[in-house]
Amino acid sequence: MAPKNIVIALDGVGGTGIMPQLLKLAVKVSKSELHVQRYFWTHGYLRPFQDLLDKEHIERKGEELAKIIRSARDESNHVQIIAKSGGCLVAVKALEQLDADETSRVILMSPAISPHYDLSPALGAVSGKMICFHSQHDKVILGLGTKIFGTSDGVRTVSAGCVGFANPPNTSLNLDQYAKLEQHSWTPSMLKQLHTGLHSGNSSFPWILKHIVPILAERVDLGI
Repeated sequence: MAPKNIVIALDGVGGTGIMPQLLKLAVKVSKSELHVQRYFWTHGYLRPFQDLLDKEHIERKGEELAKIIRSARDESNHVQIIAKSGGCLVAVKALEQLDADETSRVILMSPAISPHYDLSPALGAVSGKMICFHSQHDKVILGLGTKIFGTSDGVRTVSAGCVGFANPPNTSLNLDQYAKLEQHSWTPSMLKQLHTGLHSGNSSFPWILKHIVPILAERVDLGI
């Protein structure tokens, strides 16, 4: 029997679980051999400010997620992570605690993380790519919102989910790790899949079905 292709999904703040639920539905519709597990990291339903601002909670949940990833590795050597918005830093914090190449691929959707956050420790735990989807039109939540309240990592600035992650510091280690980072900006063609470029756009079922499931279903060793 082939090893499971395990995908651990984290939604954004507020505890709605919309993205993981739609991802599970898209996987079912596509008949992809993916095993999606939702990781519930938030304080609960409709408590977004606590989720965003409670840094100790984010650290704890990152530690917990790292243990879950290690446990999943007992079932499969192909463990992937997908996270949205406020859940992205929890995923990154988990990756920072893992050994080299313990995950196969990571997808960050609209990360509520500051653009200059150093991703190199997290990238070290990824054998394939870390893929960031961002949109310049996400100006209310990840532009004005994080300028006022701060990003998940506590910086009052426009988030990487709006403008993308910045170039890494000019060191050989960071440059080596950052070669794994792949970034995709919203394009008008995504309107066909009901992705408007706004914060909720990449939680659209047609967009997840077309743009996310094929990435997760592709084998890392084929060169993603």
